[in-house]
Amino acid sequence: MSKKKTAIFFDFGGTLMDYESDRKAHTEMMRTFRDRYGVKERVEELTGELNRFIGTLNRKPPGKQLLLGREIIRRSYDHVMGYLGLPSSEEEYLWFHQVYLEKHHTYLRLYPEAEGVLRALWGKGLHVGLISDIDHDFMTDALTRLGIIEYFDTLTSSEEAGAWKPDPRIFRLALSKAQCTGPEAIHIGDNLERDVNGAKNVGMTAIWFPNSPDASSDVPDYTIWNLSEIFEIMSDFGISLH
Repeated sequence: MSKKKTAIFFDFGGTLMDYESDRKAHTEMMRTFRDRYGVKERVEELTGELNRFIGTLNRKPPGKQLLLGREIIRRSYDHVMGYLGLPSSEEEYLWFHQVYLEKHHTYLRLYPEAEGVLRALWGKGLHVGLISDIDHDFMTDALTRLGIIEYFDTLTSSEEAGAWKPDPRIFRLALSKAQCTGPEAIHIGDNLERDVNGAKNVGMTAIWFPNSPDASSDVPDYTIWNLSEIFEIMSDFGISLH
């Protein structure tokens, strides 16, 4: 890991964006849904069913690609309507889609230290990029609304790459944009398989940000519990961010 680093890449959900805020968006979405249809099920039950179903969609079957976010929203709508025995329609799906976006716009939040870390990296001669398994339009919209899009030199989405982490194609596309090789780059993410293994498979230095106090693995090159710990790691490569 002594090779000079010229680029640093971040995952989005669970790394920069606090997953608790995503869960809050889902809860408020289901609260609005319950009010619209007047169903007896509690908000917590509806949210749990929504999250359970989305979780099944986000688990990649062997030989299959993950779904784009907009397809996940569509299938989630069909599932919730079927779960409640309600008739679905295109008009109601469009309402559901709009509420999904509005609640995420309202409730998505960064981890407290995320913006400060990005600001410290910006303008230091490093290529700063984002690699995320979300639709490109949702990515750019979320980063703009969260006020951090200006800190990134490049954005790479699974939609653009036609591949999802840990597939090497999404990482190689990001590296090509940064005009660097894997050993010259660092990747930071919360998922051991998708982020850490995916990055290491193309030679990148992998930093794991597991967001769980009992998480443990000897696979990552580094494990951090707060994004600000990146500063110390960067000093290992002769890069000062202070």
